[in-house]
Amino acid sequence: VAVAIDGDTAVIGAFAVDGGGAAYVFRFDADTSTWIEEQKLLASDREIGDHFGQAVSISDDVALIGAPGHDDIGTNSGAAYVFRFDPDTSRWVEEQKLLASDGDVSDTFGFPVAISGDTAVIGAPGSDDACPDRITCNSGAAYIFRYDPETSRWVKQEKLLASDAAFGDGFGFSVSISGEVALIGAHGDGFSSGSAYVFRFDPENWQWVEEQKLLASDGAVFDQFGRAVAIDGDTAVIGAFDHEDVGPVFGAAYVFRFDPAGSGSWIEQQKLLPNPNPWTNFLGWSVAIDGDTAVIGAYGEDQQAGAAYVFDLTACLCTADLDGDGNVGILDLLALLAAWDTEPGGPPDFDGDGTVGILDLLRLLANWGPCP
Repeated sequence: VAVAIDGDTAVIGAFAVDGGGAAYVFRFDADTSTWIEEQKLLASDREIGDHFGQAVSISDDVALIGAPGHDDIGTNSGAAYVFRFDPDTSRWVEEQKLLASDGDVSDTFGFPVAISGDTAVIGAPGSDDACPDRITCNSGAAYIFRYDPETSRWVKQEKLLASDAAFGDGFGFSVSISGEVALIGAHGDGFSSGSAYVFRFDPENWQWVEEQKLLASDGAVFDQFGRAVAIDGDTAVIGAFDHEDVGPVFGAAYVFRFDPAGSGSWIEQQKLLPNPNPWTNFLGWSVAIDGDTAVIGAYGEDQQAGAAYVFDLTACLCTADLDGDGNVGILDLLALLAAWDTEPGGPPDFDGDGTVGILDLLRLLANWGPCP
């Protein structure tokens, strides 16, 4: 259900093992060119139904394991565990158990987890902050923890909420972090059309600020955009596994890039689609990104045998190719003109200013001809 990799080390979750769940660490042995199981990780206070290993993440020598079924604060309130590799003993040691200080029943804190360096983000999609008077709300939340080297402890830095949080959003169902930027999915937003939120850390005020809400330019009800998210540097990939594009083929993923020199915003660059076939794909069920390479899971491929698609995101730089034929030409120009003075939320609004206009036309003409 959950896998993560960093360098030559991989972590694989197995939340049903031993009743309470486990995670396995594998390390690549360059001498034998094989992956060797290094250690089985277990929570020190594991109990049946904790679902330890339902979410995993790793950064350098630190692994973060979610246990959304843990009951410390209430049934399925959730927890997450930090393990650190000790080079002296060559063992992974449980460093700390993380809890939401204001956690409650069914918050499922730890359902998604992500870690980058000394910063961790942990989702709690069952949190009810947006409608405290309801028994169940699932508006969702995400928590930022930072490692303090002076105390050797992970400390809660901030609780993140969507600025427009509402019933059933599921904010925090998916999380990703790269440096000082966090990406939080809310696949239930807008009758499950879905959304994702970018938060950036402001060092002057020592807080995380919501930078932008991302939406698919052609999003529709039940697409579940934001069920899976991934970010690396200035590039984000967001899955919408229930998007229906052509016929019975379901699923898509969207590439957004941050434009610091231009609009200062995240701009939708390209929509990734599965190969058409007679079976449902559900592309975008899971996503991952490293540099200019994205891997998109499609669990419905070939009668649910499953598949993964690898995309070279350098091809996404040809954003002016609106019809995807590998060439910027008259059809792309006509598509841009047809959208003139509209607010599409993605191409052909290349500069991300919210309106298709003269600057977008100039960008298209500057890229006229075959894509690089």
